[in-house]
Amino acid sequence: MWVATGLLGTLLVELPIYLLAFLVLGPEHTTQQDPGFAGLSGWVSPLVYGGFTVQGLSLFTAFLLYARRRWAALLHERIGELPDSPTLTAQRSLACAAALLATGVATARVYWAAGGAAGLPPSMHDDGSRGPATLDSVVAMMVVAAPTALLVLVFRLRPRRRLLWPLLVAWTGAGSLLCWGSWLLIMFGTTSTKVPDLHHAVPGLLPLVECVQVVTGLLILVVGALALTERGVLAKQGALTERGCRRVA
Repeated sequence: MWVATGLLGTLLVELPIYLLAFLVLGPEHTTQQDPGFAGLSGWVSPLVYGGFTVQGLSLFTAFLLYARRRWAALLHERIGELPDSPTLTAQRSLACAAALLATGVATARVYWAAGGAAGLPPSMHDDGSRGPATLDSVVAMMVVAAPTALLVLVFRLRPRRRLLWPLLVAWTGAGSLLCWGSWLLIMFGTTSTKVPDLHHAVPGLLPLVECVQVVTGLLILVVGALALTERGVLAKQGALTERGCRRVA
């Protein structure tokens, strides 16, 4: 579900932005000359992304109902009620590292979303499609939101706020960064370079940004795994202590 949240949640955020751009700016005019793109009929994208939307909404609804039953107590807690832990210093260090890496990724993504071409492979310079620009915008939002939410949690900022919202943002954002970064690395390495043409075989800065994006998502995942594992252990120890006290009584 974490992978599904990252992949499909990104599309659910991207689709309204893309549709808004279509309504405001009208149909896009691409200059892409790749026969693979030219061979796609106009009905393909609405069908595929419409299916992803239905799938994402269905999975998220089911998962939220499941989470409400399994982790109801956790979702209703406040940030200030989070216990101190032996690995809190490590969690904070990893969160700061993730935030630092995220700054570079967000800068690059915003630049490319605004139409910049520096660092991109030459084969992507002349593509007028709004899809990559929209995705860059969404990834930039995710890469800012996820580390910010994590910093709120590990440094116990705004302690009276409910734990649900920063936890949800960190969960979704980390999944988006790691999963989309990994997928784009695979897709870029297999389809976006033409080895016989040395001019198009130079990858530029894009793979490096995607690698840093994956590492950022992985760091957030590690912090979350540490925190939730410790919480489970503490809850189990508390239950055993309570059971022992009842036996003594």
